Amino acid sequence: MNCAQMISKLTTEMSKRNKYPFSACTYRNLVIIGRIHTGESTICNMLQNPFHIPQLARFFAGTRNITFNRITTTHRDNVYVFNIIDSPGLYDCT
Repeated sequence: MNCAQMISKLTTEMSKRNKYPFSACTYRNLVIIGRIHTGESTICNMLQNPFHIPQLARFFAGTRNITFNRITTTHRDNVYVFNIIDSPGLYDCT
């Protein structure tokens, strides 16, 4: 048995026993930018949860710091990871 055959046999055997296999995935970064009170955070929340119900409108913006969120989906046997970056509204001076 040569080296390539041994590696193939070991790979097959270990893939049968592995409960948590790793897979290749495609990463995409989504940066949500807009003027103050245009719904950047609402879009971010709707991407994460399509059934999200937004809060009532407020006088001051709710996002004070940049937030990072991650969602994963599968499309045509490809795994996609979306990094969603929500920023405070532009021209927010509070």
